[in-house]
Amino acid sequence: MTTTDLANDLRIKIFGYETGAKGWNIEYATVTGTSYSSWTLFEKSTTDQSTGTATTAPWTIATAEATGTATTSYTSASAWPSAATTTKYLQVTFDHPDLPAGAVVQSVTLKNIWRPVSAVTNGGTLCNYFEVYNGATLVETHGGNTQATAQSCNNTNVSWQTDNVTLSLVDTVAEANSMTIKFYNWVAPLCGGGGNPACVKSVTDQVQATFAYYLN
Repeated sequence: MTTTDLANDLRIKIFGYETGAKGWNIEYATVTGTSYSSWTLFEKSTTDQSTGTATTAPWTIATAEATGTATTSYTSASAWPSAATTTKYLQVTFDHPDLPAGAVVQSVTLKNIWRPVSAVTNGGTLCNYFEVYNGATLVETHGGNTQATAQSCNNTNVSWQTDNVTLSLVDTVAEANSMTIKFYNWVAPLCGGGGNPACVKSVTDQVQATFAYYLN
């Protein structure tokens, strides 16, 4: 592994055997290397041929959902509340882009494709805003915690909402290489019984960050 051509199209096959003919539980698999700086590759897809028939599954939010399928999305663990709160969020940590030292960051764009898990009833809508972090340091915020100031809202489970947002304050190598994002979701107006909209979960189809930079 000494060239970018090899690293950029890396696939690894693990051949296993077990004397009791039992299955495996794979918890975590990464590849770590060094170029200008250390970098880590995370799973994009897996192919399981332990039965003799190959079954390939993508990492859930690495790729956009194919029409008519439900295999590449992530559903939140619980329904979102009726008011945004910083104690309930969906955090996305990116595979580090590993911009080299001395690089000049030209632009960073976030794509977020999402929808409610079911149609929001009684005139309600699922809304969100998000914060961008460099480690534990807040870099920028997009949207606010009311329906009027939300970054995005969607009340249907039929159509995906696609948000493309420029992250103008992510403008250093350090910020790009350690960027995480927290999405805060809530149902507006007040959800949960009494003729109000139902509180619903969110489904995330894809979260993608695109970086443009050059070496000075």
